[in-house]
Amino acid sequence: LGFRTVQEKFTKLNQELGRLQSAYRDVMQGGGGPAGEEIQTRMEDSMSKFLSVKAALLEPSTLEKQTSLVAGTSVWLVKLATGSFCPWPIEPLTDVNDVLSCVP
Repeated sequence: LGFRTVQEKFTKLNQELGRLQSAYRDVMQGGGGPAGEEIQTRMEDSMSKFLSVKAALLEPSTLEKQTSLVAGTSVWLVKLATGSFCPWPIEPLTDVNDVLSCVP
């Protein structure tokens, strides 16, 4: 899965957890019972998924690669906007357009 897809899933899980917690509080104020147990089970399942996705998003190598992508894209966009040269030495690629030679 792509990062954006995982991040969207993470956001939806976060919203679902908020709704479940609110529903759980409402049910427990009304006396609980089987409905409270069902919501608690769903909340625990959602929390497990949420924490798994969070761990995947915050993995150090993932964050490092995302930072490199953002930095490379920023440099490339600055080069496009200013028409300047690459700020670091890169071996020229013969099969690629000159504008794209700055992309790491």
